Amino acid sequence: MSKENTAANKSWVDKMIGGIEAVCNKLPPPAILFCVLFLFVAVIGAIFSIAGVSLVNPSTGEAVVAANLFSTEGLHWFLTSMVKNFTGFAPLGLVITMTLAIGLCEESGMLIALLNTALKNVPATLVPYVIAFVGTVGNIASDTAMVVIPPLAALVYMGVGKHPVIGMMVGYAGAQAGFTANLMIAGTDTLLQGLTNDAILSFLPDTTFAVDAACNWYFMIASTFLCSLVIGTVSIKLIEPRFGKYEGSADSKIDEVTADQKKGLRAAGITAVVYIALVAALYYGGPLKGMFLKGMIPILFCLFSLCGLAFGYTSKAYKNVVDVNKAMTRQMSAMGSYVLFCFFCGQFQGLFNWTKLGTMLAIAGADFFESIGFTGIPLCVAFIVLCAFVNIFISRYAGAYRRRTRTDTGDNAYGARRYRLPPSASAPCSSQPAW
Repeated sequence: MSKENTAANKSWVDKMIGGIEAVCNKLPPPAILFCVLFLFVAVIGAIFSIAGVSLVNPSTGEAVVAANLFSTEGLHWFLTSMVKNFTGFAPLGLVITMTLAIGLCEESGMLIALLNTALKNVPATLVPYVIAFVGTVGNIASDTAMVVIPPLAALVYMGVGKHPVIGMMVGYAGAQAGFTANLMIAGTDTLLQGLTNDAILSFLPDTTFAVDAACNWYFMIASTFLCSLVIGTVSIKLIEPRFGKYEGSADSKIDEVTADQKKGLRAAGITAVVYIALVAALYYGGPLKGMFLKGMIPILFCLFSLCGLAFGYTSKAYKNVVDVNKAMTRQMSAMGSYVLFCFFCGQFQGLFNWTKLGTMLAIAGADFFESIGFTGIPLCVAFIVLCAFVNIFISRYAGAYRRRTRTDTGDNAYGARRYRLPPSASAPCSSQPAW
C-alpha cells in the first residue's frame, strides 16, 4: 500500500496522535525543557513586576504582586535558594526511598517470580482481563512493567491459542493506561504527594494542611479494576476480531518458577503477613495512631525491603550483604536521569512559587470561571477531561524521550533478552490487519 493511500485511510484519531507525537519528538529532554520554562517564568515575572500587576488572594485578603528575578532581591533569592530548591524538592527523597525498597524486590527476582506465578494456567476467556490487571498493578515496579509484561503476555496468549501480538498490546496497554492505578501505594504516589504539597504551599504558604501518599488510594483501587475491565473488553470486542484466528505454534511457555523461588515467595508472604500484623498491633495499640498516614513511606519502605530480603536470601539470589548492596547500587545507578530532572524541576518550581505567578494564575483563573458562571460539577468534569487530554501529550513525550535515550543494555532490554518469542509469533494469520 502506498504512503499516500495509507495516510488517506488514517482516522482522525490516528492523525491527531501522529501530530502530537511529531510535536513531542521535537521537544528537548525534560531537564532542558525545565531550563527553558525557568527562563520563561523569570521573564514573565519581571514583566508583571515592572507593570505593577496585582491580584487579591481570596483566602487571605492580601494583595499578591509578582516578583522580579532580574533585581537585587531576585539575585539574593537565586544565590541562597538554588541548593534548597534541589534538596527540598519533595519528590526527590520520596521516590528514591521507594525505589530503594522496591528495587530490593526487583533485583532479587521476586517481582518476576510473582508475575510468572500469576500468569500460569489462566483460562483462555479470562486471559485478556488477567493480563490487563497484571499490567496495571505491575507499575509498582515502575517502567519495568512496560518492558517485562508485554513479552510475558505474548507467551500467555500463545499458550491459549491467541495471537501473541494482541497479548503484547494488552500487556502494554495495562502497564501504560493503568500506570498510576494500583492496589498498593507505589513510587508514583509519593511523587504526586510531593508535587501536590508544594502546589498547596505556593497558594497557602502558612498552611499546615498536607496530603499524604494514600490520599487517592480508594480511587486507585477502583481504577485498577476499571482499567482491567475496559482494556480486556476492548481487546476481545475490537482488537481480536481484526486479527482473526491465530495459526502459529504454541511451543513457547513462561519460565517455570523454580523450587528456590517458590520457597522465596512463601518466605516473602510470611514476612508480609507478620509485618502487617505488627503494624496493625502498633496502630490499634496506640503508638502508630495519628502517625500511620504521615509515616506511610517509612512503613512501606520497611515492608518492601523485608519482603525483598526474605525472598532474596531464601531463593539464594542474595548470598550476603555484598549482594544486597550491589542490588541497591544497581537501582540507584538508574536514577541519574531522575536526579537531573529533579534539580532543574526544583529550580523551576522554586522560581514559580517565589515570583507568585502560580498564585496569580490560580486567582485569575478562578475569577474568570466565576464571572462566566462555569463552576461546580461542570468545572470539575472539564478539569478531568483537560487532565486526560494533557496526559496524551505527557505519555507521547515520555515515550519519545525513552526512545531517544534507550540503550540495548540494562532493564530496557531485559524483557527482550529473557522472553524471546519464536518466529511463529510474527507469522501472518488469517485476516490479520495491516497496521
